[in-house]
Amino acid sequence: MEERYGPGSQWLVCAIMCAVGLLLMRFAQHAPLPQALVAGMDWPLQLGLGAAGGAVVGAGSLYTALFQSRHKLARRTAESYALLDLRGLNPVWISLAAGIGEETLFRAGLQPLLGLWPAALLFTVLHLRVYDFKIADRVSWMQAGGVFAMGVALGLVFEHVGLIAAIAAHAVIDIFGLYAVKIVDSRDAGAPWE
Repeated sequence: MEERYGPGSQWLVCAIMCAVGLLLMRFAQHAPLPQALVAGMDWPLQLGLGAAGGAVVGAGSLYTALFQSRHKLARRTAESYALLDLRGLNPVWISLAAGIGEETLFRAGLQPLLGLWPAALLFTVLHLRVYDFKIADRVSWMQAGGVFAMGVALGLVFEHVGLIAAIAAHAVIDIFGLYAVKIVDSRDAGAPWE
């Protein structure tokens, strides 16, 4: 049986991304870390706005899984995450780790140095391997375009609301997305959704 990646490996990647992001904030941006991490609106408002925005966007993933799971884009996206262990609450833990790590690195660490568009482009490049990007494939370009748009949107959330909102939105979007992948996978296998 092929090895599946669970929350442990995702939290390790999260720790590395957070360390790089914090080092960039401290030494390249010369930002005082505690203030930089909670800059923006009050953190409870950031958390609420990020979670609500993430739920709105994430609902699109669930819609696709429930009503368009045979569409080529939905199936390819589900295949992209085939190596993740999505049993039980693992989608929640994996999504939290991705939201915290990626937003700390790309939004808090890189975006103030490079700008919104280059940070979103690097965010997209990081995800190309996950989606098995092929240059002459329309579905690959649709996936990359979606990731780039999400990088820009999360960058705008970071700039106008704060890092906590970007983390919350990213994590909630991924939670919905990974549960949508479980639905598509279970339909493909003919099994009831667990």
